[in-house]
Amino acid sequence: IMSNYEFVLLIYSNVFLAIISILFSFLLYFVIFKKDIYSIFDPLFFFLFFSSIGFATVLFLVLKEKIGDYETFQYFITQFSFIFGFKIINKKGRILEKKISNSEYNFGNKILQTFLVILIFSKLFTFYIEGFPIFSESRLSYLFSDNIFVRISNRIYSTLITPTIILIFIYLSLKIQKKHIFYLLILVIITILEGAKSSIINFIMLGFLVSMALHFNYQKNHLYNYIIKRGIKILIFTVLLTSLVILSSNSNPLLTIFHRISVAGDSFFMTYPNNVLSEIIPPVDKNIFLQLFKGPLNNLNIINTDLKPLGFKIMEYHTGAIGIQKGPIIRHNIMGYAYMNIIQSSIYSLSVGLLLGVSRAKIFKLTSEKPISICLYILLFVLTLRLPSDFYRFFNSIIDFLIILVPLTAIIEIIYRRKNALKY
Repeated sequence: IMSNYEFVLLIYSNVFLAIISILFSFLLYFVIFKKDIYSIFDPLFFFLFFSSIGFATVLFLVLKEKIGDYETFQYFITQFSFIFGFKIINKKGRILEKKISNSEYNFGNKILQTFLVILIFSKLFTFYIEGFPIFSESRLSYLFSDNIFVRISNRIYSTLITPTIILIFIYLSLKIQKKHIFYLLILVIITILEGAKSSIINFIMLGFLVSMALHFNYQKNHLYNYIIKRGIKILIFTVLLTSLVILSSNSNPLLTIFHRISVAGDSFFMTYPNNVLSEIIPPVDKNIFLQLFKGPLNNLNIINTDLKPLGFKIMEYHTGAIGIQKGPIIRHNIMGYAYMNIIQSSIYSLSVGLLLGVSRAKIFKLTSEKPISICLYILLFVLTLRLPSDFYRFFNSIIDFLIILVPLTAIIEIIYRRKNALKY
């Protein structure tokens, strides 16, 4: 087997080969995706950066002859199937001059204000019951609270926070107003109190994504030009603010960043060498349909099965600890390797790449005059970015948005339209 410790030792004893693997991977990804990236703040840039680290990990293991021919072929055929699926969709941006109607502008503002109020009260409730995560030993402890109302509050918050940030940036892109800056400041403060180390960067990435979408579809906006021209200053500010959040949680910023980068390939070195999955996954668990959808099916009492994620099982195997609540992210390659044959896993990876390409292309081809519709299209791309690296998180997010976001938005729209109708 190959644990994190053993992999690090292997790198230390072969530093030159590791550097060559990383540089080759970066160069290859740059050549393939250079026309798809618009800024270092583009969420796709971060996704591809970590994907290239995973590619370098497998390449390094292949050069060291730590994985077999089947695993080598399986990874490269699925990875290039994914890349092909993503690249065949035309995502070329073009600047148009569409306009957003005043009525839809006002309706979107009502949606934003309602979401913001719900977010503030849900988080204040959690802070009141569980305290401030930034001052606790484990900032994630409140996620496993025994209080059902805290868990419901967290579920609502995690579902609404991203679309709320997107809506704020939509309005800042259309017209910079003090109230929207104030709304954004409230969410930044809440994020800091949560001790979320990487969430500050998410604000910048969502801001750029929104400004880019509006820049290419509706009007040239000041927010997009501001981010492009002041990219280095924004990056420095983001790094410093993120470092302060990390330091507040008694962690070393450099070690934390290094850990985040290194785990980009952990699912590969923990599964490909020595065919360890054959010992982790019994033949009865090879049903890919059950593995993909067992969460919702179990919640609906259609099936009764073990819900332990594959990542947790892999970590238990390597550490020997039972009931561990963490593990490597299961990328689309490993999902195919674990539950499918070569052809099936290639088709699966191709489909994942195609979905990501379609959602990305839609950002440059927006036609709606509704801020809420623009928000949903951008949100769809953000969610789809999770699909290649974590199907379960992607699918659970889709379920949450269908259960919480869609009905809530429909209710607000009915009330808003009815009030407007009564005025006339």
